[in-house]
Amino acid sequence: MLLPARIRGSHGGTEEEKMNLPEEYSGLQVQRGDSRYWWFLCPFHDDHNPSMSVNKSGQWFGHFRCWTCGKNGSPQKFAKLMGAEPTKIRLPKSQKHIKPSGDKARPKPDFAKLLGKYERNFLPCKHEELEEILGITISINSSIGFGLGWCQEQRVYTAPTYNTNWNVTGILRRFSDGKKKFVRGSVKGLFLDKHRYDPNAQVLLPEGLSDCLAGASLGFQVIGRPDARSCANLLCEFLMKYGLKKPIVVCDNDSPGRAGAEHLADKLADKGLSVKVIELPERYKDFREYVTDGATTECVQQLIDNTPATILMKIQRFRMPR
Repeated sequence: MLLPARIRGSHGGTEEEKMNLPEEYSGLQVQRGDSRYWWFLCPFHDDHNPSMSVNKSGQWFGHFRCWTCGKNGSPQKFAKLMGAEPTKIRLPKSQKHIKPSGDKARPKPDFAKLLGKYERNFLPCKHEELEEILGITISINSSIGFGLGWCQEQRVYTAPTYNTNWNVTGILRRFSDGKKKFVRGSVKGLFLDKHRYDPNAQVLLPEGLSDCLAGASLGFQVIGRPDARSCANLLCEFLMKYGLKKPIVVCDNDSPGRAGAEHLADKLADKGLSVKVIELPERYKDFREYVTDGATTECVQQLIDNTPATILMKIQRFRMPR
């Protein structure tokens, strides 16, 4: 990295300083040092008394600040301000063991404790509000089974996700405007009904929490995934572990939904399961819209009955003469 001639030169300081100083500052001369900072003449104003510091350690290692003109930032920002090409910062060996403070250092939430708190807040009035927002009837069994809750502090609806051992892996927050966001520290998992599953019955596999609740409102067994492309392997593992042999993938009417449904169906067929992928009438974006517009259990069952199983189609293609 080549810096302007007026600030080039060998920097002073100890051998440790010469070794650890980020490359972006290699053209500056260290005027003095203490336990926390290297000190330089600031190149961004006419500086005669060293007023620019560079952190020697901790989370902000390598960050600069001029205490006179106020310019500050990362080593990459310094290089950019100087018109040079920034390089990737590397912590010295003595700093690599230091864990940064802030968001990354926060402990993982106790999801079981949070879940209990949110479920207790899910009063009948909140149950009715959610029904009105989604436009479907949610039974008490479904709200309890899927662990629906209410976070009073953020005023959002909540639902847990699980792994194959029924451990809570995260909590999804659903805002009143339809936006969704997981609680910090969550790992995406499956939306599951705590009332367990009958291996001999069909199980719908829709995309998203609201589609799960729509399927449950029609009396179907339902397992949901947070979005079209996530948790396919986890879902396969769950179905195999609990002997659920009649999976029905519900396909959303958009490109990600169709791609996700096909991806999941292929995964299930590879496990030897006879899986069906039902496609909704084109005017409906997703399964919830289909149900809110008046679709009944009989309508959905007719879609299922009229759809061939994916594994059978694969076998037929394999046996076709070339």
